[in-house]
Amino acid sequence: MKYSMLFTACIFFSVSIANGKNPISMGKQFNDNIKGFRPFVVNNSRFFVSRTGVWPYKPVIYDLISGQKTVMKDPVEYGTIPRRLPRYTGKDWLKARMSGKYYEWRKAELVFYDSNTTGVILIKEQHSPIQNPRCPKCGGEASIFHKTGKYYCPGCRRYLSSSALVKSSYMSYYAKINLKKNQSSLFKLYDDWVYEIANDFNNNIFYWFRDEVDKNNKKRNLRIGSFNYDQGKNLSGINIPLTYRIKNGGLRAGISKDGNYLIFLEYDEYSDSKKKIGFLENPAAQGIVVNLKTKKHKFLRIPMTPYGYDIHDKTKMVAVASNQEGLLHIYNADTGKILRKTSIPRGVFHMAISASGKYIYIFHKSSFDTFSVKTLKKLYSFPVTNLCPGIKSFLSAESMISSPDRKRVFMGIIKKNNLWGSSDYDSGFQYLDLEE
Repeated sequence: MKYSMLFTACIFFSVSIANGKNPISMGKQFNDNIKGFRPFVVNNSRFFVSRTGVWPYKPVIYDLISGQKTVMKDPVEYGTIPRRLPRYTGKDWLKARMSGKYYEWRKAELVFYDSNTTGVILIKEQHSPIQNPRCPKCGGEASIFHKTGKYYCPGCRRYLSSSALVKSSYMSYYAKINLKKNQSSLFKLYDDWVYEIANDFNNNIFYWFRDEVDKNNKKRNLRIGSFNYDQGKNLSGINIPLTYRIKNGGLRAGISKDGNYLIFLEYDEYSDSKKKIGFLENPAAQGIVVNLKTKKHKFLRIPMTPYGYDIHDKTKMVAVASNQEGLLHIYNADTGKILRKTSIPRGVFHMAISASGKYIYIFHKSSFDTFSVKTLKKLYSFPVTNLCPGIKSFLSAESMISSPDRKRVFMGIIKKNNLWGSSDYDSGFQYLDLEE
């Protein structure tokens, strides 16, 4: 099935830095059923994968070169992956969960595609009964009330809710699906919920992580796992102790193009905008850069709201841009030391380092700017009104992602609403070419 393609009157001029002009140019726009524009996965600028986020999970895969569109079936329809069980209600729902045999697929995320094979992360929730359940209020042992057959606490004189009777455990899998042969293989990643980072396409490795918090002992650990999807086996992992946070904003994660570095950024935002302080302190928000060859890591002192970040293999450079603070920091990936910093417009929602490592593209709510890495001076500014006439600024931070070869960035199709522009008002996506 072929996609329908829509070219609008919003045009970029194809120019280059070598000619002394803006390096950003319009690629293509695709008018399709992607409302609100969700994040996606890109494989070397060729494949675009939408994420539906709902069950049944049927992602749409676009080949940006040939123009073909592939709509996957739900992963459970391929080969050996267990199908979902019926969803019960009322007493039948509790009975099914207490049987110890009931499970649900909680998440599916397509993370790999090469025309023949896809890789999908699946999270399975297994329900099982709690032995000798106790009242969560008083801690007393509950008993079955013979008239109703429900668990009852004599001390509190109340029935126990299902949360006191049933526990859930999670398992993460990598499903390798052959689309042409309609076959699948299921590989276990970890005995809990994992979060995807990205693929190292050069070495056929998928990376995942867990931000593990032990509230009782006030400890925190970053667990990094990897899976070779060509060989179908788990590789050795990395554990990094992190600062325990009472308020934990979570981690943002990414991988460098050549697969040499992983980067993790703690999320923090203003707790007091007048004083310009965040929630995280002692220490403030940190970044972690992991050298995958040496297995060593370095901590970075990063600004708050790190919406823009990138890491460059050849120059060993890490760049982080803040949405709220309007700051751009440049670090050395191997030492963690800050090399340069400068002020930039606030409202940053994405950032990309050029393939050569000489330029940084900053995407914020009112323009797309090009900076020199060496001097951190702004070389070019592209107002978003050039993206679509009449738009002076985006309504909010837009979802955007860079291709691994650093030649394109992808975002939703922008539509005008009063003086604001947003991808929430239309469906479809577009990509912009980045030239040097």
